Amino acid sequence: MAGKSSFIISCGKTGGHVFPAIAIAQELNKRFKEKVSILFLISGETMEKSILERYGYETYKVPGKPFKRRFSLSLFSFVFSHIIGILKVLFLFLTRRPKGVLITGGYTTFPVGVGAVLLFIPLFIQEQNIFPGIVNRILAPFSKTFFVPFKGAKQHIKSKNVVLTGNPLRKEIEDYMIRIEKKINEKKKVKKFTVFFTGGSQGANSISRAAIEFLKILKEKKLQDDFEVYLHTGQRDFDDIKRKVNNLDLSCKIELESFFYNIYDIYLATDLIVCRAGAMTISEITVFGTPSILVPYPYSTGAHQEKNAQLVVENKAGFMFKDSEITGDGIFQVVMKMYFNRELQSELRRNSKKLGIITGRKLIADNVIKKVKKDSTLSCF
Repeated sequence: MAGKSSFIISCGKTGGHVFPAIAIAQELNKRFKEKVSILFLISGETMEKSILERYGYETYKVPGKPFKRRFSLSLFSFVFSHIIGILKVLFLFLTRRPKGVLITGGYTTFPVGVGAVLLFIPLFIQEQNIFPGIVNRILAPFSKTFFVPFKGAKQHIKSKNVVLTGNPLRKEIEDYMIRIEKKINEKKKVKKFTVFFTGGSQGANSISRAAIEFLKILKEKKLQDDFEVYLHTGQRDFDDIKRKVNNLDLSCKIELESFFYNIYDIYLATDLIVCRAGAMTISEITVFGTPSILVPYPYSTGAHQEKNAQLVVENKAGFMFKDSEITGDGIFQVVMKMYFNRELQSELRRNSKKLGIITGRKLIADNVIKKVKKDSTLSCF
């Protein structure tokens, strides 16, 4: 740490907050050239801590509890935890003297953002969804720059400097796209129509159930040999779904896993993905230009997944079904429309690709360094 300046990044405990933060950190590291150290301020949950440590980042635990949307006795515990969190952050900032702070949302980032504002440290905010989370909305007026992923998000932000960047994607995604660029057209010439069902890392029972129904219909219609299917179940439902798929005795190629480590290869091969409408999922599949059937998680805060999905539908890049309405037959009807209409397939791909922005982390890094350099006399910027 001796002789180094600090830059702070804080993120919530979910992958949707952690991975954008990592993507930004990767680009800032590249620009800083070891002159500045990056410190992550987090809740300390095992998942986020292990991911960040795997990427080689130093972490620091900040106290705090989720925001309460209704009055209860636990509200006092919530307020107390954030007061402690702010005091701890202020002490850390006075010790480390960071040149900038960037947050990606989540309750953990609230004390971090408040600490930056109180000490007049440049605050940057990155929002993943079309409708921002409560912490980002509260702190938006105090930010140097508020980065948004989609055009429609600007109207929800009260900040003097809102910049459209797309969601920042990790360096490995861009590296992958560069490596396989020449192979993309060859892959798309594969004759069999490929459908990818995924409920995310935890899986989604409604999507897995609809996938089984879809496979049954393919068998009944004697169309199974014209399709390839990838089915991502999550660990919880894997054994049950595997048993049901085996009982169908299908002749088509189907790959069923609790988790796919070659996710980008699958994106590349897929003609249609059936998935949740998380912001980072949409950002990734649109970069690949993959048409989608989006099934918003019904309990997402502020119905933000439904708003994300509506953006895709409005741009004619995919379709949306409510979680309670997704069925194998509904998916089959969409698939048939695409299967017999190559022009529709091409249109969906073009529109999906238009929504995808792969340069997000670079645009954010450019802005951060420019603003911090303007507000700082440090030569490292």
